[in-house]
Amino acid sequence: MRYCQAQALIHVLINNPEFKSFNQDKRDLACNEILEDVCGQMMKDIVLLETVRSLSKKRSDFKLTLAQSEFDMVIYTSVENTCAAFEVTHSAEIVPHQYHILEDEELCQAVEQQYGTITRKRVLYGGESCTFDNGIECLIAKEYLKSL
Repeated sequence: MRYCQAQALIHVLINNPEFKSFNQDKRDLACNEILEDVCGQMMKDIVLLETVRSLSKKRSDFKLTLAQSEFDMVIYTSVENTCAAFEVTHSAEIVPHQYHILEDEELCQAVEQQYGTITRKRVLYGGESCTFDNGIECLIAKEYLKSL
């Protein structure tokens, strides 16, 4: 439904006289950005929902909003007082700005104060699985969801 609403918005936008005054490249870029943003939000919602459905009562998952940023998903294990931090992206490519929050020492310390030691830092996306030298794991979102 959300995607259909975005498509309807784009249809209205395309017929707008001011929007038509931009060159075709800019119009295409704007339309693609809208659809990509909606797909990214849908991916985050799906990952959160499916993860919640699969967790035991000893674990919980949630989107964590901090003053200056947010983690797309945190899975907290109360018995061990540990957590895993996730960034979720619809992209098939990994670029540093997608996971910069996982590298931010201050933000990670703020999470650890509330939810215990961060034992895993993961990026869920559409590309190949890998692990960076800093320990951040990149997982294929589809495979993550299948494993739940």
